Amino acid sequence: MLSNPKPFLKFDDLLLPPPLPAVVSLLIVLGVLFLGRRLAHKVRGDRVLPLDIAAGVVTVTTGMTATLHLLALGQLLSVPLLRSLAAAIGALGVVEAISIWRKRADYSRPIVALWHESKGLCRIALICAGIIVMGLFLASLGPASDADSLNYHLGVPLDWIRHGGAQARFDWLHARLIGLGDMINLLGLGAGTDCLSSVFQFAGLIMATFAVSALAKATAGRIMGILLVVSSPLMVGLTASQKPQLLPCAAMTTALVLVISRFPVLDAGSAFFCLSCLAFAIACKYSFLLTGILILPIALYAAWRSGRLARVALLAAALLIFAVAPIYLRNLAFYGDPLTPFLEKWRSSADPIVTTFAWYLHNFAGDRTWANVLKLPWNLVATRDPGEITMVLGIGTFALFMVAFRRSLEARVMLGACAAAGFLILIFSQLAARFFLEPYLWAAAAAVASPWGRAKTYFLRALVVQALIVAVIATYSAVTSFPAAVSGN
Repeated sequence: MLSNPKPFLKFDDLLLPPPLPAVVSLLIVLGVLFLGRRLAHKVRGDRVLPLDIAAGVVTVTTGMTATLHLLALGQLLSVPLLRSLAAAIGALGVVEAISIWRKRADYSRPIVALWHESKGLCRIALICAGIIVMGLFLASLGPASDADSLNYHLGVPLDWIRHGGAQARFDWLHARLIGLGDMINLLGLGAGTDCLSSVFQFAGLIMATFAVSALAKATAGRIMGILLVVSSPLMVGLTASQKPQLLPCAAMTTALVLVISRFPVLDAGSAFFCLSCLAFAIACKYSFLLTGILILPIALYAAWRSGRLARVALLAAALLIFAVAPIYLRNLAFYGDPLTPFLEKWRSSADPIVTTFAWYLHNFAGDRTWANVLKLPWNLVATRDPGEITMVLGIGTFALFMVAFRRSLEARVMLGACAAAGFLILIFSQLAARFFLEPYLWAAAAAVASPWGRAKTYFLRALVVQALIVAVIATYSAVTSFPAAVSGN
């Protein structure tokens, strides 16, 4: 039963008039970037790379969302509190925006250098990537429109705001799936915007490009890494959604690349960033447990090789207790199942509705028949339904074959993690392409890390063709979504 409900709130009671939701979302993300950048410099000193800044942003996001979740558990939520927090972060965003404008020449210099180092096909690839990124950025500023976002990714945070904290909802099955990523929507609604999470997902897109291309040895490799991320049709659907999937995928990929690129001398700062990214992703969605249990041993092994195992293990325990444990303890207290609804069938008084819901989630994209498993590679690459084109990973899935020969050490480790993750997801998760995004990104990073050859040249050409198609789709997405961000239509 819901106790002491506050006056009934609707989305329209909280949302600001356009274009303020888009402006507020952008300033909050810039504010998190402000904090993440300074944290990266504090932790890594003058050795800061773009990957460190990305990890710093995820670390700040972890602290922010975990704190909001604890406030919700303590029944301490209120609109004034959320607006005060959003205003403070947004004020830092204004400072960051001014700093970016003043240093625009410095920020544009790497892009200009990449352009001058490229020629022919690589320049076409960069143009396509630029169009896609701009289109997805504008689309992310539009209002929420997909069913999952409007149902529970925004609906449950709204319900928590109504009641001043987290509530058990036995009548709302999807309320059991709320994780740390949905705390971004909680902050956004309190601040008057419904597109905050989609702007964070766009930030995840940028982080993923940093992570995948970080292992590149040459300009062509970096460009291939960028295209492998932004030209995937799936990115269009994930970026414009409030669903917290792309950002934790990018966080998990950042964590793995940090460990691999700094192995065997894993410094304490890199370990901290790696574990923070890991904790955030695991706390966002159950499926990230499957990949988290792969990365954590790699990080601990790297810490042991560098003589920091005890310190890193304690740090891992602290982060998991702070960010992850409250999610599972909440579910245990509310529903008697820390992984609700997936352990419901093992309870002595199992609810058949909840067990059916668990079966539905597990088999949403198809039963695990031999026919569906054999068709999975095709379903990851392409679809016959034009309306589902943004639900596939695209030809970048074949990046796996670009590392078949002359593998580097980084490529071998990424490939091993990719294969193990793919197997676990195949067994325990949905067969939908978005659940295979992490092994896709890891295979992409392995392809980027491997030596260049003729096969990769042909593969880059195929990626450019796909990028041309995705550029059109991203432009259409921007044209249909962004006007609503400024006009409300």
